[in-house]
Amino acid sequence: MQLVIFFLLILTHTYADYPALKAVLSEKGLRDVSQMMAVWIQNKLKSTEIPEVRGGVDIGIGTVEYVISNMQVVQCSMSGPSMEFVNGIGVSVEVSQLSLAITGSWATQFGIIHDGGSVDLAVYNIKIKTLLGLGDEAGRLSITTISCSDDVGGVHIQFHGGASFFFQPFVSAFQGQISEMIHVRICPAIQQAISELEKNLQKIPVSKIPKSFPIHLNTSQFGAFIPQLRTLYPNMEMQVLLYASKTPLFSFSSGVIDVHVPVAAKFSVVKPDGMLVPLFRLDVDGSFSGSALIDNKHLTGDFKMKNLTVTVGSSEIGDFKTAGLEHILVIAVNIFVLPKLNDYLKTGFLLPTLQDFSLINSKLLIKNGFVVIFTDVENSWTVSMKTKVQTSPNNHFNGVNLHA
Repeated sequence: MQLVIFFLLILTHTYADYPALKAVLSEKGLRDVSQMMAVWIQNKLKSTEIPEVRGGVDIGIGTVEYVISNMQVVQCSMSGPSMEFVNGIGVSVEVSQLSLAITGSWATQFGIIHDGGSVDLAVYNIKIKTLLGLGDEAGRLSITTISCSDDVGGVHIQFHGGASFFFQPFVSAFQGQISEMIHVRICPAIQQAISELEKNLQKIPVSKIPKSFPIHLNTSQFGAFIPQLRTLYPNMEMQVLLYASKTPLFSFSSGVIDVHVPVAAKFSVVKPDGMLVPLFRLDVDGSFSGSALIDNKHLTGDFKMKNLTVTVGSSEIGDFKTAGLEHILVIAVNIFVLPKLNDYLKTGFLLPTLQDFSLINSKLLIKNGFVVIFTDVENSWTVSMKTKVQTSPNNHFNGVNLHA
């Protein structure tokens, strides 16, 4: 979820003498993240622990004590959540037609008579509505749960095994209990997930555009490259809206990863009353190449700039040359941007693995159009077997291959 939010915060505002980057969630980004949200909700529900249910059913000649345990969500279906902005607050998220399939075990006791089997539960027409507050906390994105409500449409239960034919008629006696149990846990689970996300967001380090950065966003500084700025708007702050003009393109050739990043930047001047006056749009086209390898179960890499060009897309202040701006931008990317990126890539990303399995002797191969990872796979039981074979006093086994 953290990655989803940051990838979709695609609009950026910058202003003042020592600017920072401020992310703005767009309508398009909101539509895209709603699709990602559906996957996130389903995965969260599947990993939610469901406590056991205990109770009793009066059958006229006594009470049958029952317990339903070992419940887990095995299937989750839903329509895509609807998301919309709430002015001055954040984002409203509404989920409807959410259904869950749950399996578990049941057991009963009536005096000295014990019985048990499996149980299938279908929980349908769950509706969730939550209001998320988005803000800026010391330069970081902040997200909180302002309100949450939910409703469970119904529960259907089917018992299997044992004397389930006898127990089935009493299902209505505790359907309401199970429905209420699910109802009271939905919003707390969402609030906990949002709280965990907020903690992760606050751990992300904030990097300031340094004071030594060669360009500051005001007309005095930019006037060195665009002389008419000093005449038309002397000593005034500027703002830039930075966005991807096209989808970044990744391509793979023999041993090399090429990245093409087209960016557009709309510049405005900030008047004393806060009004914005459009100035011009610059189109920045950057291409980078890099290498990748696997080091100690981490995917690492290193990138360098191949080319970067700056052209005038449109202008409200007349023509001007971009050679000076392009030269400064190239220096800035090489001195400030790429070193930070490559420092991060030195640590790299931990390769995903299955539970109880580890990757060894991993190699990465970049070919035309794709990336291949070759690896041996080792799991805990092969390691245990290897240890036993090596320490056995009567060891007669040779050539045991413990790698997949």
